Amino acid sequence: MVRPTRALPTLCRTTGPVGPRNYRHDGPGFEILALDSRTERSYEPEADPEIGQPFTSAANAPLVTDESMDRQIPPTAAAGVGTDGVCIVIAAAPVFGFPPEESVFLPLKQFLDLKTPLAPGRWKDYRGATHFGRVTEDPEHWGMVPRTYERLLARLSSRRRVVFLSGDVHYACSHAMTYWRRDGADYVTTRFVQFTSSGFRNDTAGAVMLSLELFQMLARAFAVPIERLGWHLVIGADPVSPPASGPTTRFNERLAFLLQHEPIVLPARALPPGTQQQRPPDWAYRREMLEDRRDDLDRLAGLLPPPLRPAADGIGVMAQSVAARIRWQAIHAPGRRWIPRSNMGVVTFHGPVDAPVARHSLYTFDLSDPLSPGRPYVVVDAPLTARADELAPSVPTEGATP
Repeated sequence: MVRPTRALPTLCRTTGPVGPRNYRHDGPGFEILALDSRTERSYEPEADPEIGQPFTSAANAPLVTDESMDRQIPPTAAAGVGTDGVCIVIAAAPVFGFPPEESVFLPLKQFLDLKTPLAPGRWKDYRGATHFGRVTEDPEHWGMVPRTYERLLARLSSRRRVVFLSGDVHYACSHAMTYWRRDGADYVTTRFVQFTSSGFRNDTAGAVMLSLELFQMLARAFAVPIERLGWHLVIGADPVSPPASGPTTRFNERLAFLLQHEPIVLPARALPPGTQQQRPPDWAYRREMLEDRRDDLDRLAGLLPPPLRPAADGIGVMAQSVAARIRWQAIHAPGRRWIPRSNMGVVTFHGPVDAPVARHSLYTFDLSDPLSPGRPYVVVDAPLTARADELAPSVPTEGATP
């Protein structure tokens, strides 16, 4: 938990339509920006060429308006922050969502919620399923409205180190992103870190099932690094064009659709090898979900799992021991990447000034005893400086793997 060092009335605040809901606090080497994403929300009028009108049941619901974002986030960091300081952003809704939810669950739910029948087989017939917030779902995290999400990252990219503190969801996890923004002929780098913790009292009905090793493995499988290339839309100047020759000489319908919108944000891996770059990206980023690197002997010290029985004791006995171990793991030993139950996150900072590390310690209780004392089942260290050898995503060259 991170709290301002002074009482709220002494902080610098801006006023929205119903009163002050956000504030800013500047300190030696850091700044804190607390965002209001509740009272200044908006609709996105240009979300789809077939809609093109605000205030409809099919419109997106960004967490803030453009004007509100400009008021709440100064264009540059506070004077005392400098190049080695940290910008801490308190955002109630997570900026980075849980990858399986983003890429699988919500698109599927949106597809099932669509009211009109769809002709099968073409991307344009299914793309409504990816327009989060348009039917029955209110987007929980910023990435569900890409235009606002990209604008938030761009606004904060004037800082070198940004830590998001979030909640408002029923899980806890940690992310890190390296963000490259073009500045003339070169790129400047910002390191974004997201620490999400859930409420103290959440419904635990599905916690055991979501803690099973199978779900933890699926979460890991869908949490591959996310890479994007970004351009501002310039009429008559496409950022990329299809390969001139080879097995693929045109973009698929999804890429063609993405190229029509401002901003243009393309998955680097979706571009076929041999894609021709017409303009260098205006920005690019790589985002990954972080995990606890401690040995289980340290992470789960003092916990004794039931023994696994050998096959010599009989197949039935061995299978029962495996089932008992799986159930024990779900109840007593949450995974290394996310906690789908009530928890508390503690954020601390370590390391030298030129290479600081933010630590996210997630405390939760044993599901077999809700009154048990909490322990840090997941501890993640997130470097606040990009690796020297980390390269930005790029348009794939001839012969690359898409």
